Amino acid sequence: MSSTVARAINEDGKTLDDFLPKSEEGNGDSIYVADGVKEHLKGRSFVIETYGCQMNRADSGIMETLLDKCGMHESEEERYADVIIMNTCSVREHAESRIWNRLEQFRHLDKKYKKHTILCISGCMASRLKDRLLESGVDVVVGPDSYMHLPELISSAISGHQSSHTSLSTKDEYSGVDSLLLDPQPCTQLTIMRGCNNMCSYCVVPFTRGRERSVDVQSVLRSVARIRDHGYKEILLLGQNVNSYCDPSQPSRLALAYETTPGFRSPTSTRAKTGVLFPELLARVAEAAPDMRIRFDFPLSALEVIRSHPNICQSIHLPVQSGSDSCLRRMNRPYTRDAFLRLVDQIRTTLPQCSLSTDVITGFCGETEAEHAETVSLMEQVGFDHAFMYLFSMRENTFAWRHFQDDVPLAVKKRRLTEIQDAFYSTLKKKLPALTGTPQLVLVEGESKHSQHSQHSQHSQHSQHSKEGRRQLKGRCEGDRMCVFDVKPVFASFDDFQKKGKTVESFDVGDFVACRITRPGTGTHIVEPLFKSSIREFSRIEHLL
Repeated sequence: MSSTVARAINEDGKTLDDFLPKSEEGNGDSIYVADGVKEHLKGRSFVIETYGCQMNRADSGIMETLLDKCGMHESEEERYADVIIMNTCSVREHAESRIWNRLEQFRHLDKKYKKHTILCISGCMASRLKDRLLESGVDVVVGPDSYMHLPELISSAISGHQSSHTSLSTKDEYSGVDSLLLDPQPCTQLTIMRGCNNMCSYCVVPFTRGRERSVDVQSVLRSVARIRDHGYKEILLLGQNVNSYCDPSQPSRLALAYETTPGFRSPTSTRAKTGVLFPELLARVAEAAPDMRIRFDFPLSALEVIRSHPNICQSIHLPVQSGSDSCLRRMNRPYTRDAFLRLVDQIRTTLPQCSLSTDVITGFCGETEAEHAETVSLMEQVGFDHAFMYLFSMRENTFAWRHFQDDVPLAVKKRRLTEIQDAFYSTLKKKLPALTGTPQLVLVEGESKHSQHSQHSQHSQHSQHSKEGRRQLKGRCEGDRMCVFDVKPVFASFDDFQKKGKTVESFDVGDFVACRITRPGTGTHIVEPLFKSSIREFSRIEHLL
């Protein structure tokens, strides 16, 4: 493989209009690939490895859809694949280091089996390090807004030419293109907006994903309908910043104005948003699929929408990053500690059972022991239900990289991370006893890890047994906590539960089961299954359990 950078696909080549037929319906099959490219790729195999955020997982589905349309198929093993795609993350240095190591592993695999595999890097690392990747010998580099070009890029690479396309777009490039719905799990994702305008000083996302742009409402609702009709029971609405969603092409039915939460400033100078905003989109999605759970990553005006629709999960992600006002200012976060705590109070007043999750960075540039102590105290004060806690990693080209020093020693970062983790888990454990005996609606996802592996482990009539001889299933409750239960006869409905009537012994992936927590845990709850149910039924009778 030559390390010389060959020609890239011209930026003035095909646009999205060349790939999508002029159809207003966007039926999910609106993908055009030139016949010559299809013929070149037909019968070849691929593997996609996905790293990083859930948006990358959804994007991997888009790439899989495109390659499937070209007659390619997924390889069961990497050594047999003609094309290996690594969909990458650049949020932290460690994530990129893994990719460089993985590239070397694939090259050794090629030497061992005397073959040449087309190596493709996609995602944020492709946007950030295109030239370096091409110089290292990667065959294809494709950015997050360029996946419609992937078939022709791979075709070019098969012909011996390195190729790349990493231009960022100002519009949504994937309306009408659904991810392949092949995941046997009952849950899937749908991207409703891309990019971020917030420009936090430590974050590389605005440089790798571009400016905010939203999928139009009708495309979102058509995708929701297709996902619903495929039998999925839960959908996660994705975006770097979903509360910035705005479709200005559609008139609002709710006459909402864009608002920032009290105490939170808008990170950009102007945000004149009219049309359909996120709370209205959330309501429309909930009404379009009332028997499907809806999750999302969070504006204040959405709280009443959540409370009014039982299929919108009361589970909100609030990334705090730091509990110190001075550190938040250096991070360019648009709120103060006090404003964040007031938002938490308002959420818990409106939605008392709401599960809260957060992100925390420790060891940011110039962080003092006093600033760190404020983060620890905030973790103790809020009592989050889930937390993703990380060491700070400097990212090239960010504001922090240009203006600050990564001056907190690694040993100090690790010690502070341990203290933050200890604060999180100690407060979480104090909340657990109150959960014992509470009712939960669990969406069955498949076998628990204690059940023996079988090719049928993700489907109905589970016959596998755990080491103790018990059949055991797993699923998530509304608060996004994993729940595990032993399979035993349960009542077929709430009426049967009340009257001690009909029982059933089999469960399908995608079943909703009313359960009661018997042993709450920091990672997994042990629950007792009571009866099969549905979202709407459970919302009516939960208070009776």
